[in-house]
Amino acid sequence: MSSKRKRTIICIIIILLIAIPIIYVIVNNSDIKAILLGIVSSIIASSIFYIFSEVVFENKVEEIEILKQMITVLEEIQTKGILAIKGRSELASDFWIDFAENTNEKWIISGRTLNRWLENDIKEKFKRNIIRILKGKGEITFIIYKNLEGEENKEKELLRDFLYNEIFPVCVKKQKNKYVKKQDMNLSILEVDKLPYLYNANENEIIVAPYFTHIENSNNIMFVLKRSHRHGAEYSRDFQHVMRNADNNMWLYEYLEERNK
Repeated sequence: MSSKRKRTIICIIIILLIAIPIIYVIVNNSDIKAILLGIVSSIIASSIFYIFSEVVFENKVEEIEILKQMITVLEEIQTKGILAIKGRSELASDFWIDFAENTNEKWIISGRTLNRWLENDIKEKFKRNIIRILKGKGEITFIIYKNLEGEENKEKELLRDFLYNEIFPVCVKKQKNKYVKKQDMNLSILEVDKLPYLYNANENEIIVAPYFTHIENSNNIMFVLKRSHRHGAEYSRDFQHVMRNADNNMWLYEYLEERNK
């Protein structure tokens, strides 16, 4: 490969690497983001393959075939709607905040106590996005554990206090001297004995993670899936059964009773 061609390819890669964050900032539609990033990823993968085959591997057939297989695997993952595979500890507050801010129509939030959403660096944005979605006629469903003990039960009470003080007042109105739930506020709270896996979903993406049976779940693997693709659609369909078999939580009704005393 001539030095001029090498420089050209390197310049293209640099430009694309600069373009990726710009795309994320400018484009709000997640489908367009996925398409653009898919194109960019393919171009970068092809460029890397070309450079490696010419410079690193010196056209050795065996090494080139290995690299081709690696690229094929990456492309297959992308076409199956797998957007990311990460350790749970790798998903920092910014990830969850972005997920909330990119939600407009439907948000399903599940977990034992949902305590991660009540941490100081994320709580206010969590509140703001819940209210934004509800006022925009979106639908929010919380799914939590029914019976907890010790510290986890205290964390569940913190969630109750958060909803009582920050969210429920937005969901009710006074009608004929009585507080009632606003009909256009699509807020549901469900309780289950046990969740089969961690599940958070909006209208575009689904985040799932298996639960460990005997050890702490903070180090398990999380999958970010495109909702419209096969794997995301299957998880969505499966979790509908979990929701149908769940019990209604009574916190909002208890809140109304207290306001109407």
